[in-house]
Amino acid sequence: MRNKILTIGIVILMGTSLVLGYVIVRQNTSEELTDGLSQSRFSTLDDQNIKTREEFSIFQVDLPLAKELGITEDEWTALAHPTQDASVEEKQSHFELVQKIAKEALILDITGCKAANPVVLKVKLDTPITVKNQDSIEHAIVFNTDNIFSIPANTTVDIKPDFQFGLGTYGYGCDQTPHAIGIFLVTQ
Repeated sequence: MRNKILTIGIVILMGTSLVLGYVIVRQNTSEELTDGLSQSRFSTLDDQNIKTREEFSIFQVDLPLAKELGITEDEWTALAHPTQDASVEEKQSHFELVQKIAKEALILDITGCKAANPVVLKVKLDTPITVKNQDSIEHAIVFNTDNIFSIPANTTVDIKPDFQFGLGTYGYGCDQTPHAIGIFLVTQ
């Protein structure tokens, strides 16, 4: 009887250890996928009101200068998203700037992985996005752990991100860049 109780205790302990180990591995894997990418906010539209979400965006404070990225000051300001403690007015101003500089384009070019062309791409919800990579190496567009798209070298690929919060703005990175390279402005 004593051996039976001891065996059951060991089995329970092993099972608990396996579950705990799995949870730890999943958490570390999630952190590795977003390594170097800071969490920030992005705006979403809901019934004409601007709301903020604090997850799934990848803006970095240490954004290279506009000149280094080969983009305009307005594009740089759009990529340098307001911090989490920014005022409502700052967030509203940022959102209006993103809307102002957003471009409709047939192709999103991520060549170089420094800044996308266009920097702010206006896309319709549930519509595929054509992404071009003219580099000799594969790149990956990343804007959360569930939205990572590999773009092989010297190819053009259609992707369909899951814009889980619907209409609004979604920043994204390329490979392990420590800053956003572009923004999707998702519309109807």
